[in-house]
Amino acid sequence: MKARIKQHLRVVKKQDDVPWLNDALSLRYGLMLLDEDKPAADELLLEIVQPTRKRDWEEKQHTCYMVCANLIHARYARKPLVVSMNRNAWAGKLFVYDFISLLIEHKLVERRKGTEVAKRNTRIWANRELLQRFRGNVDFVPEK
Repeated sequence: MKARIKQHLRVVKKQDDVPWLNDALSLRYGLMLLDEDKPAADELLLEIVQPTRKRDWEEKQHTCYMVCANLIHARYARKPLVVSMNRNAWAGKLFVYDFISLLIEHKLVERRKGTEVAKRNTRIWANRELLQRFRGNVDFVPEK
């Protein structure tokens, strides 16, 4: 029976999976933007998030600086970032999830969704528009 089924099947290379996506970087909480890039990050934050209490705002700024630094670092390493888009995985750091979701929603970050079945996290990378806010010219645009 199995031999009969196999004669009707063929292996097709998965075109959905680009090799550079498999070699991703993890989010590093120790990375932070340089002081000269912080005004651009503050402008971005004001654009996509409404300011609330001052205490919360400083935490959001810190998260913005960290996520943007990681996206810039990943761009220079020519790798995507791997992040969980499961809200429950961000206990205690919920604004990281919210900020990444807002970047995706505003089309400043591109992504390749992970799946529960494949036990894969989402891979994200900064697009040209986001990078130009910090560095100007972009010499690496990942293939999709």
